[in-house]
Amino acid sequence: MNHVREFFRLAPAQRDHIPAFRIALGVGAPLLALLALGRLDLAIYASFGAFTGIYGRFEARRARAARQAIAGGLLTASVAVGAVLAALGADVWALTAVTALVSGAGAVTAARFGLKPSGSIFFIFATAAVGSVPHGAPVWLAAGSAAAAAGFCILLGTGAHLLGEGRIHEPLGRLTSNLAARELAGQFGRFTAAPLLGGALGIAATQLLPGLSHSYWAMVAAAAPISAPHRSARVTAACTGSWARWRGSRSRRCSSRSRPSPGSSCSTSSSCSSPPRCWSPATTHSLCSSSPRWRSR
Repeated sequence: MNHVREFFRLAPAQRDHIPAFRIALGVGAPLLALLALGRLDLAIYASFGAFTGIYGRFEARRARAARQAIAGGLLTASVAVGAVLAALGADVWALTAVTALVSGAGAVTAARFGLKPSGSIFFIFATAAVGSVPHGAPVWLAAGSAAAAAGFCILLGTGAHLLGEGRIHEPLGRLTSNLAARELAGQFGRFTAAPLLGGALGIAATQLLPGLSHSYWAMVAAAAPISAPHRSARVTAACTGSWARWRGSRSRRCSSRSRPSPGSSCSTSSSCSSPPRCWSPATTHSLCSSSPRWRSR
């Protein structure tokens, strides 16, 4: 019954409107610039680069800039790989295989540097969606558009402390995690095999059911449950994520709260009065959120 209640429970607000405004501005401004230039054909590339702003929520300024730079580099690389595949005219099987490898590499990097959201959903999405665009932009222009949007989001992040998101004078601290090589190898295996299997099933479904398309959404769905940091969050993300995707939704979310596990990146302090909040949007990612009271490392 606890899992059922989680579908209908909203966690208390913790000044979430501040990073939400920053993220929205980071996505909206590049798109408006492209609209003014008459180059909305580049919107898909800039949008994926703008996902950089989702990372580093409520972190200190230097830590946020460092982790957003890593995330922006990964997203730009994913867009570039997808653009190369589109330019080569790769078939859906080749696109699925390469995207699965990008997923594994992205998940390992995210785990190594403690990126939140964890997992590889955005890297899968960027690679597969861009790789599926027929007659897309040249590789250099696609990657450049993504990099420009990512850079703009990093610039916004450096000033987010002025609105109360994170602290400015906090030491940078350690960016890398304490995960062993075996744990990172397991992360690579999970985030390569699950999207690969999901993509294969998605391709089979699109071939059997003519009304279906965009088989890479099955890869995103396969990675969503294993991205959540806790078991209960994985169950919620899996159930709600599958329902939302089959309904064609890209914005439905489910949230969950759970106590941090020994390997969790949610930290505790004696001044806190409640356990940290970990939530998992069903269509995209999981995020072990932090606040002035609960900070992610």
